Amino acid sequence: MPLKVTIATKREDKQLAYDLRLRVFCDEEGHTPSLQVDGHDDEDSTIHFIGVDTDNQDKVIAVARCMVDERNRQARIGRVALLPQCRGKGYGKVLMDVVEETVQDRVESFILLAQLSKQGFYEKCGYRRKDDEVFLDEHIKVCWMLKKVAAN
Repeated sequence: MPLKVTIATKREDKQLAYDLRLRVFCDEEGHTPSLQVDGHDDEDSTIHFIGVDTDNQDKVIAVARCMVDERNRQARIGRVALLPQCRGKGYGKVLMDVVEETVQDRVESFILLAQLSKQGFYEKCGYRRKDDEVFLDEHIKVCWMLKKVAAN
């Protein structure tokens, strides 16, 4: 299944991203729905990404959000979600690569809040733990992870 990642600019595309986030984070993981779509979603500095399966009528199978802080030269990646049947097949890496490539000329580093169960995935994408701190995001253990933008 080929994955095509694009920036969601239309309201309908953003809604598809929100729907997948709610399915993964709320239905699957038990997070509170009202916390999954927040004020950051509509900020001018926020970019929404959707990954579609081009072999299946462009069904949305992967999403991510990136909040770019140009003043501090940092991008915060979050709300990374893939349909369960699409995990472990390289689509998450493709999604992360596109997100990073899109903003890498505007930032010096990427930061994200990773679920501990997903730490290995992010390490394969080049991220490292910021420190040893682990805390709960609702009921799920998370940690901060960082990645420096590669010098050209």
